[in-house]
Amino acid sequence: MWKKPAPLPADLNSIKNQKTLRFAENTAALDKAPEYIFSQNNPAVKKLHYGRYGTVGANGCGSVVLYNALRALGKPVPYPEIIYEMELNHMLRFFGKLGTSPLRFSRFLREHGADCEPLYSYSELAKRIGEFKVVIMYMQYKKSLMRHYFLIIKKPDGSLATLNRGNPNGFGSIDLSKPFDGHMLTAYCLK
Repeated sequence: MWKKPAPLPADLNSIKNQKTLRFAENTAALDKAPEYIFSQNNPAVKKLHYGRYGTVGANGCGSVVLYNALRALGKPVPYPEIIYEMELNHMLRFFGKLGTSPLRFSRFLREHGADCEPLYSYSELAKRIGEFKVVIMYMQYKKSLMRHYFLIIKKPDGSLATLNRGNPNGFGSIDLSKPFDGHMLTAYCLK
């Protein structure tokens, strides 16, 4: 069963209650999330807890793209609630120290009312990009073990903009007709 955030308990000794305490601390630390989080290193969010051992700035790219994707689809969820829900549903690798597991991404999106179609081919994505409002890219940098999530949004004029990909203060750009600067592992395409 998919778990939703619960109120802060009185007893904080259990692991679940420690997660709830981190949620309360993140909620208190983030007075108001920006409309879009352009980078996981945004000063407003980078020091928030991301699991037991991580921070958003170091390991929270998955939570940032989920927040931005739901916002772009008109289904906003408070940012600390997204992190908490991800933690409750075991989406964090090694308690947040190794980022976000892709195994439950599609389910998270479906649970929030988003129609998600995963694609595994960059050429297929380039052909079909016009069908989707939002695409969550999960990629691996060339010659590296490092993996990263970023977001592609279709703007009202039809152009593509990126979030959490190099431009910390605004939307970036991407041209899918050119070779990609990393290896695409999965594209979570949302209509």
